[in-house]
Amino acid sequence: NHYGGESLLTNVNGPESQSTTVPGTWEEKQRALSIIGEVARRYGYEAPAIDGLESWSAEDRIRDLGGLTPDNQVIVSGVALGRAGQWLSFRFQDLSKDTGGTFEERLRPPEGSPWQLNTLALSYGANGLLAAEDRNEFESRLEPFRGLIPPEPLES
Repeated sequence: NHYGGESLLTNVNGPESQSTTVPGTWEEKQRALSIIGEVARRYGYEAPAIDGLESWSAEDRIRDLGGLTPDNQVIVSGVALGRAGQWLSFRFQDLSKDTGGTFEERLRPPEGSPWQLNTLALSYGANGLLAAEDRNEFESRLEPFRGLIPPEPLES
């Protein structure tokens, strides 16, 4: 828990769900993001945001994502943030944008794998979850620290 102790809190990283096709145009991908956003907002999530790539060099974007801007990238990913450390991540993987021919081999799943090359993938996760049966113990451990300012973590 970065303070030198054992934490009762747990993280969840759900399995990824994948479509069997990917929206072909940037407008279709934006429509898919709009639908994800509409559904996610019903559950208290922020609007989906594409991963910020401001600090990436042009060379890194082309090598790792297949293009300079989302409309021509092979891989476009991001997240919709929810309450209490929850998130819904998304990833478009569109080999029709692979003008250099380098991504198909790199992304090819192992033989017999259900993973898709051209897909819209979604996954859910959450940080800091507390099992109901651990609530009393958590509160008991917290009591001596009530009202104190937490120290800086030992590690990050």
